[in-house]
Amino acid sequence: MTSIEKLLVQGIRSFDPREASVIDFYSPLTLIVGQNGAGKTTIIECLKYTCTGEMPPNCSSGQAFIHDTKIAGESEVKAQIKLRFKNPIGKPIVASRSLSLIQKSNKKQEYKQIDASLQSYTSDGQKVSKSFRCSDMDKEIPDLMGVAKPILKHVIFCHQEDSNWPLSESAKLKLKFDEIFSAVKYTKALKSLKDKRKELTTLIKELKLRLETISANIEHCNRIRKELTKSEEIYSNGNKSLEDIKIAILEKQKTLSTIKIAESKLQELKNEVTVLNARKLEMERVKNQLFNSLTEVYQNETDEELVFMQSEFNRECETMANAEKELLENSEVLLKQKELINNQIKENISQKGRLQSLISQQDSIISDRDKQMKELVTRYKMSGFIEIPLPYEKEVVIKFINEITQKFDTLTSGISNYSKTNKQKLNSIQMKINQKRVDSNQFSSSSNEKMSTITLNSKKIESLDQEIQQHTNSIGEIDTLEKQIQITESELSTLQSDANLQEIEQSLDNLTAEKLEIEKEIQTLQSSLKLLNLQATSRTRLNIKRKEIQQNQQNINSQLTNQIIKSINIILPDEFSYGGGGSDDQFRLNIIQKVEPIVPIINKNRLIFTNQLNELKQQFQSLQNTKNQIDAQLSSSIEPQLKKKQLELESYQKLIKSNDCQLASTFNDSLDSITVILFENKINEMKQSLEKLEKSFIVLESEDILYKEYIEKANQDKECSLCKNEMNGNELKSFVHTLESHCNDIPNQLKQLRIEIDNSKSQLEKFNKLLPIIAKREELVEKSIPELKEHHSNLLEQQSKSNELFKEKQNQIESLESQLALYQQVTLVFQYIDQTKQSIQSIESEIQKEEQEIKKQSSDLRTIEEVDKDLEIQQQQLKTIEKEITNFTNKQKNDQIKIFEKERQLISMKNQLTTIKSASGIIDHLRDTKKELQSNNQQLQLEIENLQQSIDQSNNDAKQLESEFQQLEIEVEKKMDTYSKEKNTFSVRLDSINNLQSKILNDSFELTKQLNEIQEKNQELEANLHTLTQDYLIGQQHISTIQQNLSSKDITKRAISDNISYRQHKNNVEQIIRQITRKNELIKEMMQSQLEIDSNKLEQEINSLKSKFDQITGQTAVLHSQIISNRQELSKPTYKNIDDVNKDLLIKLQTTETVGKDLDKYYKALDKSLMKYHTLKMDEINRSIKEIWQTTYKGSDIDTIEIRSEESGTANKTINYRVVMIKGDVELDMRGRCSAGQKVLACLVIRLALAENFCSNCGILALDEPTSHLDRANIESFANSLLNIIESRKSQKGFQLIIITHDEEFVQYLSRGNYCDYYWRVTKNANQHSHLERKEIAEL
Repeated sequence: MTSIEKLLVQGIRSFDPREASVIDFYSPLTLIVGQNGAGKTTIIECLKYTCTGEMPPNCSSGQAFIHDTKIAGESEVKAQIKLRFKNPIGKPIVASRSLSLIQKSNKKQEYKQIDASLQSYTSDGQKVSKSFRCSDMDKEIPDLMGVAKPILKHVIFCHQEDSNWPLSESAKLKLKFDEIFSAVKYTKALKSLKDKRKELTTLIKELKLRLETISANIEHCNRIRKELTKSEEIYSNGNKSLEDIKIAILEKQKTLSTIKIAESKLQELKNEVTVLNARKLEMERVKNQLFNSLTEVYQNETDEELVFMQSEFNRECETMANAEKELLENSEVLLKQKELINNQIKENISQKGRLQSLISQQDSIISDRDKQMKELVTRYKMSGFIEIPLPYEKEVVIKFINEITQKFDTLTSGISNYSKTNKQKLNSIQMKINQKRVDSNQFSSSSNEKMSTITLNSKKIESLDQEIQQHTNSIGEIDTLEKQIQITESELSTLQSDANLQEIEQSLDNLTAEKLEIEKEIQTLQSSLKLLNLQATSRTRLNIKRKEIQQNQQNINSQLTNQIIKSINIILPDEFSYGGGGSDDQFRLNIIQKVEPIVPIINKNRLIFTNQLNELKQQFQSLQNTKNQIDAQLSSSIEPQLKKKQLELESYQKLIKSNDCQLASTFNDSLDSITVILFENKINEMKQSLEKLEKSFIVLESEDILYKEYIEKANQDKECSLCKNEMNGNELKSFVHTLESHCNDIPNQLKQLRIEIDNSKSQLEKFNKLLPIIAKREELVEKSIPELKEHHSNLLEQQSKSNELFKEKQNQIESLESQLALYQQVTLVFQYIDQTKQSIQSIESEIQKEEQEIKKQSSDLRTIEEVDKDLEIQQQQLKTIEKEITNFTNKQKNDQIKIFEKERQLISMKNQLTTIKSASGIIDHLRDTKKELQSNNQQLQLEIENLQQSIDQSNNDAKQLESEFQQLEIEVEKKMDTYSKEKNTFSVRLDSINNLQSKILNDSFELTKQLNEIQEKNQELEANLHTLTQDYLIGQQHISTIQQNLSSKDITKRAISDNISYRQHKNNVEQIIRQITRKNELIKEMMQSQLEIDSNKLEQEINSLKSKFDQITGQTAVLHSQIISNRQELSKPTYKNIDDVNKDLLIKLQTTETVGKDLDKYYKALDKSLMKYHTLKMDEINRSIKEIWQTTYKGSDIDTIEIRSEESGTANKTINYRVVMIKGDVELDMRGRCSAGQKVLACLVIRLALAENFCSNCGILALDEPTSHLDRANIESFANSLLNIIESRKSQKGFQLIIITHDEEFVQYLSRGNYCDYYWRVTKNANQHSHLERKEIAEL
């Protein structure tokens, strides 16, 4: 059994928070004695809190449970409780809980649970510690102690304030008993079963309504399915007819399109002939114009000779042009050199000005530097520099800077040394001041301590005076006490002689022996009854197990449905042969017999199919990945690229169309047929035309100059400058007039040529811009877009192939999955059959064992009724003997109580007499103590006066040192300010001189030298510039000569070119005539073949077929809409899987009804079991209460008390409790009708009875002040009852009774049983902390 060994308390209630108090608990009795308020109840509170986590009542959420922070004089008080106990198997366990109470700044206190842990020992003796949350530990400890938490709270460790709970109001009493009986969870279980049954009833009604609705929907669904089948058949026939008509229409349209294509080609040929005729007329017109414009006709020369002549002229002109180009390039080089020389001259001039300004700036800086140096020399009287004239040389400046820097460093080090010296002085003075203050504080604290000691001694002297006065008053009572002692001793001897205790003891022994014999006979009868009941139970179990075998066999047959048999025949045709009809039972029997060897075969086949399915799924996944890649490539790569290229092409087409007018005037073909080569040829032609126009412009310009020179020379020399023929007056006038008229016309021609050149250039520039656009368009049309389209078509083809493979693999997977489903279904059935067969075999073996056990049982021939009758007779005899024992015991106890009361009075008087006699010695001791305290106070007062003088001296010394410190500090600050200002002035001047010196260049002579060099370079450059100007003028003269020669050669070249052009146009005209002739012959042939086929008749036939096609299409459309509507109707959630839903609902309805019936059975069985258990347990408790009450209560108004439990008449069954008192045949409610003493005694008796019946694993019971409100007779009888309980249960290992009381007489009554040698006394020390002390019981 569970037992507690030791309790440690620290910081709880009035227990010292700095020192732990420990109490040991003994078996079978532990007594704790102390005055009211000493802290006895705190021990029960600690035991209850450690085991259950329940705080005592009215403790302000734990704040009042811990030692108060104000009394302790600390901001935080930590508390700890440790309990060592042994669990029912004897294993030692230590439960520890740590708490704290913190005083907050807002005058509030905060309670905390710091830690909760359990310590135990392993089988090896090692300590194991486990930390818990408080809620977890509250559950763990009751489990370890082997007793329910409500028993610990309300019975074992019941608090004094809650000890009268059995007579509390009905609601609270019911709550307590429900917790003790653990009735809440069972009533909840009953309620949940009842609620679940209601839910199932509602569900059954709903399922029936749904079944009715689904049956109507199934009829409607079947009607729609028939209509759908008929419509689909008609629809498929109509689609076949439409396909035939579509094929006929396509064939006729193909023939008609062939005719239309031929007609369009014929029309195209006619149009081409018309265009060629127009082109021929235009080319003949151009050819005639060219012929008329020829200045010279070359008839004897062939085309090759003309071309050769043209090339020769071109070569000569090219040579002259190259020479002209070379001269022009040389002229440009000369111009660039001239520009470079001019730039260099400008740069030299600017550099010259910069050098001049730099020289003047250097002079200004040197003057400023010398001025500042002179000021410093004068300020600091530097004798080595006073007589040196200005400006200072470089060596003098360097020497000056070095000396002045040394002076600055000397000044800085002097200031630093002065500052360090004075800081050390100030620090030493400050240390002395601090030391004086520390001494003064020490003297003050010592004085305060001595003053508090004097105050405490004065209080002690006052208390000693009061004690001396008390002892002086009590000395006069000695004679009276001695007379009372003599009278009491004579009365005690009379009582002892009158009491026949030995005869009563002998009678009790005889009755006890007789009682033991009857109890043995009762035990024999009970064992016989148990054997008979056991045999009846065994037979009942046999019948139940046989029914289980039948039920299992029926379950096996129910699993082998027709569908399962068909599935087995499909997957295992070689193992079983299913004939159908009357052979179903034989087939089922065959399956059951062969189930064990067949299961491995099914598992093997299922594994093969599973592997095949996994392989197919992998192939399916790879196909799906390929398909996804193709789709992704189409959607994300190819199609966007193709769209992008097409958009790009459209943008280029728009740019080309924006120049449509200009291109149309240049090219005769459509814009789409313009190629890059054609465009480049046109640009080359335009370049050639532009070159011709520019050359013509140059020739005209040169002609103007030449003709004017010719006119001037003709007027001067009277001859032609070319042929050198002399001319007379008329010829000269005619020659000059001709040249002048030609010269007058040249400006107009030049203007016209300039306009043509500008137009040609702008057009050439536009064509050059269009050339890359044309090239890009051609690349898109001929290469990029066709390649992308081809790639797109390839991917589409791959996509269609992968879709076909995808569907094929999907069908294969579905087929394999259906086969695997069959295997899975059959495997589950076979596994169930196998398990059920094993269950049947185990049940059969149990049946055999039960039959053997029944045969081996006893050979008693009596029935259960006869044994019950004998048992009742023996129990009646036992009750009679128990009543006689009770009567003798009561008489013996009454006599013992009277004798004990006289003995107690005698002991009390003797103790009082001894105390009064020893009072004189105590008074002398108290007076000596008083004198000693008074002398101590006088000595302490002298020491305080000496300390006060030392404090005054230290304060005066500190003030003197502080004034000295302030004077020195002011003096140092003034001098440091003067030194700092001088140092700053010195530093600024020195930095300024160094800065000016750094700006002065090293050598001013070098600047003058650079200025002279620049002037010489400028003179040299101006001479080179004059030479270059002369060379440029000579080159320009050579260029004008070459241009004149080129203009004279161009006339002959133009005549040759015109002849070549004329001959080309003539050949082109002849070629066009041949094309026209060939196309006219084709037109005649196509017109003859077209007359053989009638296109109008074909069109009529196509129209009639189309009308028929439209008629059938309308009919099929109506049918298609009907099919879609029927399918949509069937695909609605109402009709989707309606057969499966109907089947599932039927199964669900049947299973729900079965579950509801089972729940009814469970509810009734649980309710009946609970009531039976409750009735039996209450009988046991009332029996224990009656026994304890009759041995304890000494009044004659109450025979016994009982706890009545009554069932409420409400729908939810509940049990109400009340305590009644019985006198004869009358019973009354005890609450409100009993005295305070009867109330206390009744509650104690009920707690003792509950502990006896519910604590089979825990023999602990703690009673806190059990004698309150009891009179002396009941106190003594209650003590005797406790002694009887201890006597009856002392043999039980772990039985412990803990009694806390202030009544020492009650403790003396209990000490008669000699069940404890020591008791614990709880007192309060001088600091008002509870103190535990173990004392011998004999000292009471």
